[in-house]
Amino acid sequence: MGVVSSARAADQSAPAPIKALHLNRILVPIDFSESSLRALDYALALGTKFRGTVTLLHVVEPTIVPQTNLAVPVAVDEANHNLVEMNRERLAEIAANKLTPVLATEQVLVRLGHAHSEIIDTAKALGVDIIVMGTHGSPGVKHVSLGGTAERIVRQASCPVLSIGSQTSGAAEPR
Repeated sequence: MGVVSSARAADQSAPAPIKALHLNRILVPIDFSESSLRALDYALALGTKFRGTVTLLHVVEPTIVPQTNLAVPVAVDEANHNLVEMNRERLAEIAANKLTPVLATEQVLVRLGHAHSEIIDTAKALGVDIIVMGTHGSPGVKHVSLGGTAERIVRQASCPVLSIGSQTSGAAEPR
C-alpha cells in the first residue's frame, strides 16, 4: 500500500502538461495612436512566428447618439457613415504600409460603436486566439472610477490579451 500511495501522491503533485501555444488568429485594435501601432508591430511578429493571420480593427465612436431609438436623423447617420469611411481608408493605408506579403491579413474592419464592446464582440465572432492592443494608461481617479478600454477588454475577453504600453521599449521582431 505504501508504494501505491506514494505513486499517487507523485502523480497528484506533478504539474499538468503544458498545451501548445497556437496563435492562428490575432486581433489588433487600432486607434491610430503610437501605442496601437506599436502593438501592431508585436502582432505582426507573433503572426510571422506562429504563421497566423492578423485582423485589424478600428472602432469609431458615434459622433452623436440620438436620445431615442425610434429614428436616427439622416444627418447623424451620414456623419457616422463618413467617419467610418474616413477611418476605413486610414486603416487600409496602415495595412498596406505595415503588412508583409508573408503574413496573411484576414480582415481590415471598421465598426461603429463603443470600443470595448466592439472589440470583445469581434474577438468572439472571429474566434481569435489573442488580442494584441496598445494601452495609453490613464492614471488617477478617472482610471480607477471608469476603467480604461484596455482594462475592460482584459477583464471581459474570452481569449488572452497582450497589452503594449506607450512606454514599451524595443522593437518587436520575430526570432
